[in-house]
Amino acid sequence: MEYKKISVTGTPGTGKTVVSKLLAERLGYRLIKVNDVVKKKSVETTKDEKRDTVSVDTESLKKVLSNIVEDNTVLEGHLSHYFCSEIVVVLRCSPDGLESRLSKRNWSREKISENVESEAVGVILSEAVELCEKVVEVDTTGKSVDQVVDVLEKIVSGKVSTQKFEPGSVDWSSFLGKM
Repeated sequence: MEYKKISVTGTPGTGKTVVSKLLAERLGYRLIKVNDVVKKKSVETTKDEKRDTVSVDTESLKKVLSNIVEDNTVLEGHLSHYFCSEIVVVLRCSPDGLESRLSKRNWSREKISENVESEAVGVILSEAVELCEKVVEVDTTGKSVDQVVDVLEKIVSGKVSTQKFEPGSVDWSSFLGKM
């Protein structure tokens, strides 16, 4: 099966932005960045000053996305799994690798720790599995963008079985004792 609507999601820092951009280019698909949609469309949000985040009303987001997502689209963002495309790709990264990536963004220690812990327990993967029918997970740790996109191209074109990438194939639980 070839997938025409693809969501690429994951914890911040797992590679969604660069991977989605290259994937869309290679497939000749339109790229929609969920964060841009939230900023430009009338998606309901609230600001959490303490955590330095914006909370998005996911029902409002789904409604807006349902009006703009068409075939041949890659949807990118840590909330893209709320749309439930034909296939949802959850990018994963080892917690220590993620911590290194997020530290380069000059985020607060608390925000980095929150995201590293979220990745270790698989929060976004759990949400995606609960919400969507077809979910795969791909480990980006130590891989180049090209390597990750090569794998995704094979998955979304149906050239490789998704069985190897089923939810649960990546496990960071051993990192929990180190946190």
